[in-house]
Amino acid sequence: MKNSALIAAILVFIMSCGQKQENNKTTDAQPTREALQLDTICDGRIHESQCIDRVEKHILEEHSDWASREGKTLHLSIENGEDLSFTSNDTPTPEKYISYRLTNYFPSLHAYLVHLTFYEGGTNKIINRKTGNMIETDGEVLVSPDHSRFLAYNRDLATTYSFNGFEVYSASDNAYELQHREKLYWGPENPTWLSNTKIEFVKISPMNFEPDGKAVYTLVDGKWVAE
Repeated sequence: MKNSALIAAILVFIMSCGQKQENNKTTDAQPTREALQLDTICDGRIHESQCIDRVEKHILEEHSDWASREGKTLHLSIENGEDLSFTSNDTPTPEKYISYRLTNYFPSLHAYLVHLTFYEGGTNKIINRKTGNMIETDGEVLVSPDHSRFLAYNRDLATTYSFNGFEVYSASDNAYELQHREKLYWGPENPTWLSNTKIEFVKISPMNFEPDGKAVYTLVDGKWVAE
C-alpha cells in the first residue's frame, strides 16, 4: 500500500500539470511554469519513491524562497507565523512509518499541498503559506475557475482505507472552510469545474472499476445537489 500511495500522488501531479487553460476550466493545479518537462523529470516513467522525490525537487526549485528540504525534513515558510517543518520517519515499524513530500503549490490559494504516506494509505495537508492554517483531506485538489473555492476528491473503492467521495471548501481571507462533504458509492474521477457553481465527475463503478457515466453537482441555495 505504501508504494501505491506514492504512485497515486505522482499520477495526480502529472495529470494536474498536463491540464491546459480552456474556456472556464482552471489550471491552478499547475505547480510549475515548465509542466511539459515532467517526462524528463521522471525519465518518461513512474518509478515509485524515486519519481515522487524528483517531483518534489522540481517544486522546491520553483519555490526555493518558501520551501526547502534538509535530509528527511521538509521546511515550509509561513509569512505571518512560525515556519513549519515535517520530518519523515522511515522506520520498519509499520505504526510509526510516515513520509512527507511537497507535491503541489496553488498560487491562488497561497497553499502548499503536502502528501503524507503511511505504511498503509495516505492523506494530504493543505497549508496556507500566509497564515499557516491547514486542513487535512484524503482527496486531491482542484480549484474553481474564480478561485473562490476548491474541490477535494478521493476514490477508494478497493481498500476502503480512506474516504470515498468529495468535499467542497470555500477559500477566502486565507482561510478554508468546508461547505459540503458527500460520501459516494461510486468512485469520483477526472472532475471538471463546468462553472464556478457546477462540477462534473466521471463515475467509476464499484463492481468492475470501469467508467460508468458521469455525475454533475450544482450549487443551489448554498447546497451542492446532484442533477
